[in-house]
Amino acid sequence: MKPLPTRAIQSVLVWSIIATFGRMDLTYGQQSVGLRIQPTNQSSLALSWSAGSVVPTPGRPVFPSFQVEQSADLMNWSPVGPVLDGSKQKLAFTVPGDHQGSVFYRVRASIDLSEANLINATLDQGDLRFANLFGADLFGASLKSINLSNAIVSGANLENADLSESELSGASFFAADLLGADLEDTDLVNADLSFAQLGNAKMFDADLTGADLRSAVLSGADMHLVSLHGTKMDDQTVVDPKWRLVWQILNQSAPNRKLHGVDFIGADLREANLLHADLSSANLQAADLSGADLRQANLAAATLLFADFKGTLIDSNTIIATKWRLVWEITNQGAVGRDLHGIDLSSSLTIGSTLSGADLNHANLTSAVWLNVDLTKANLSHASMSATDLRFTDMSGSDLSNADLSAADLGHANLTGANTNGMTLTGATFDQTTMPDGSVRNQ
Repeated sequence: MKPLPTRAIQSVLVWSIIATFGRMDLTYGQQSVGLRIQPTNQSSLALSWSAGSVVPTPGRPVFPSFQVEQSADLMNWSPVGPVLDGSKQKLAFTVPGDHQGSVFYRVRASIDLSEANLINATLDQGDLRFANLFGADLFGASLKSINLSNAIVSGANLENADLSESELSGASFFAADLLGADLEDTDLVNADLSFAQLGNAKMFDADLTGADLRSAVLSGADMHLVSLHGTKMDDQTVVDPKWRLVWQILNQSAPNRKLHGVDFIGADLREANLLHADLSSANLQAADLSGADLRQANLAAATLLFADFKGTLIDSNTIIATKWRLVWEITNQGAVGRDLHGIDLSSSLTIGSTLSGADLNHANLTSAVWLNVDLTKANLSHASMSATDLRFTDMSGSDLSNADLSAADLGHANLTGANTNGMTLTGATFDQTTMPDGSVRNQ
């Protein structure tokens, strides 16, 4: 392993519980733990509790170590007795001494896996908060949905490891090797990734808000929909120019930007200052523009398929195609009772518009073309949608109560979990249509 740049390694504190005489029940890791404190005689106390692996079966067992600590004021703590091995299911410790006054005890649990050999280990859904994994070898390990918040993973080998959908906030990955690792949908808020190797990492939809990426290498990393708000970068950060530009827009706010024809596909531009920006012919497909300031901006000929307009600021001076202004209006102002019959908000079989959560109560969508439109959790109650093209449209979780979908084309549409009470489907067309109960219906 290459020598690490100088960086302090801090101690860990995973679990702390406080009790006087009696019993306290709590959850630790994946299990229920009961701490009992009982007097054995006038001069001693018996402490007992349960322990077990913080990684659920069938994963590799990981056992914390325990240290009993004592305090008279809940502020100053001192260790009592030796560090106890947590691999035993039942642990007990007798505390000697006079306990006439108020005495408090806590059990501090810590996990030390520094420089451990965990190659290809399965640690899915493990609770390793504050754990010490400094220099551990986790090559190819499976750590799906693991909780490593505030853990020390500095200098560890996580090449090709799977950390998808994990809680990694506040963790230190300083100088760690994450080459080709799967970090999709992870929470990396305020994590230290400085000097880390993240080349070709899968980081789709990861939250890097406030993370430290100084001197990190992210060449070839998938950073679509990655949040870079408040993220630290420097000149030594190796990152695709596209994502550095996104970072600059988010963190070095400036109006009047010249962004003609720029590729912003899948960029997280939430709350970005794009006031009076030139975004003509820019590709903003699937970009998150929620809360962004697009007043007076020029989006002529911009590609906005599946862009998210929730809370986006647009004014009368914003140059934008009529179709996308309508999408913005429906998303932010609703379309209750609005006449939208014959309106075409589709584009092709694979790309369309995002209207998730829109209020279309009592709207007239008769004969409209809404092929492949995202209508998840939309209010379509009492909407007139007869003869509407709804192929490939996602209406999962939507309110379709009393909606008229007679003669509508629902081929490949998704109605999972939708409220269909009173909905009319007379003459509707079904082809691989997912119904509210999850079943698939064909005509």
